[in-house]
Amino acid sequence: MTADLNGEDESDPPHGQGPTRDNPSLPADLISTQSSPANRGKHRRVAEILIALITGLLVGVLLPPVSHIIDNIGGYLFGVDQPIELSPICNNMGGIVPPHAETNAAYQWRCAHSSRWISRRQIQQRCITQWGPNAQLFLRDPNSASGWKCRTPGLLP
Repeated sequence: MTADLNGEDESDPPHGQGPTRDNPSLPADLISTQSSPANRGKHRRVAEILIALITGLLVGVLLPPVSHIIDNIGGYLFGVDQPIELSPICNNMGGIVPPHAETNAAYQWRCAHSSRWISRRQIQQRCITQWGPNAQLFLRDPNSASGWKCRTPGLLP
């Protein structure tokens, strides 16, 4: 037997039996802890927005370094097309004069104090000087002033 808060001494109902008449059970819909469908929809939208935001941040932070690593691995395996700096060819001849945008512009580089064009052999020598003895000159676009590239080899042919 236990003491009631009202000071009445009554025995507890035997274990496993339902409540007494003085303490009836509440209807199930009054004690439900589930949220309404409207609240579930709001929570779902907030969660989707947070997931999209976190995903966007991760992509923005991780993509540049990963892309750089992939480029480096690709260059290491397959070689890299390097730019060629032609101005040292004309150091003692008043500097370099770039060609205008026209047909065969890649062949029309010249030095300021010379009327002759810079030859393919001179550009090849500059490629080797700049990028090493294994570098190979090739012309990517003859109509572009920057059409010359110097390929440094990779491990794979």
